[in-house]
This record gives sequence, structure tokens and C-alpha cells, in this order.
Amino acid sequence: MNTVNENMADNYEVSFLGFSAGASFAMFHAWKYPEIKRMLLVNPPMMVNLHKTIKGIGKFEGVSTLIIGERDQSIGLGRIFERDTKKGGFDNVVILPETDHQFTGKIDKFIELPFSYLIDRQNPGNGGSLLPPCSIHPQ
Repeated sequence: MNTVNENMADNYEVSFLGFSAGASFAMFHAWKYPEIKRMLLVNPPMMVNLHKTIKGIGKFEGVSTLIIGERDQSIGLGRIFERDTKKGGFDNVVILPETDHQFTGKIDKFIELPFSYLIDRQNPGNGGSLLPPCSIHPQ
């Protein structure tokens, strides 16, 4: 984060996408980095160290979105948190229909996630997309 603080303009926002174990790690530790304003947490194995997950997310001051595939092993906890976001401490919980842990046959959906949940397309200076429009990330 020192590199981010030293090299980025003040008007930039740090967003984080973590998948599987990376999402779990972020849930445990992201609160220590106030520069992170938004997190997208995809298919974390939540049955491991659930107490650390809830404690870490509870301390995180940014916006956290939990994405769980309907066929992922963590779907049980995902459904609990979908019904009651306060219980898990997440700001948003999204269940992706017919999606497993690895996004088998749905890689386009995985690629689209940051564009759907993290990037402000209307304001490129604030993390918005600078990529030209295409089928995966239309403007």
C-alpha cells in the first residue's frame, strides 16, 4: 500500500478483487488498509475460520460485496448472509445461479465481475474503465 500512497493521485480509489483463498485473506486483513475503499470477494471458502471472516469484515470501513456461486461449497453461508447481510457484515451479497467455485463454462461472467461491481464506468478517474467497449465490458 505504500506504493499506492506514494504514486497515486488523491482522487483515486483502491478497489480489491479476491477469489477463493485470496478473498478469504482479504476478509481477514483488508480492514488494516484504509486505502481500500471497495472489495469484491468471490467464492471464498468461508467454512474455514468463519470467526476471522466476520471479525475482519466487521472492521472494514469500505464497501464489501460477497459473490457466491450457487454451486460453490460455501453456498450455505452465502444464503444466510444473503438473507441477513448484517449477520456476515457484508454490504452486498450476490448469489450467481448455476455457477460453481471455478466458474466452469462461465468465464465471461467471472471476467465481467469487476466491471459490474467495482468500476465506476462514468468516472474513469475514480477507477473507471479506460478500455474500449466490447462484448465483455460494454460502456
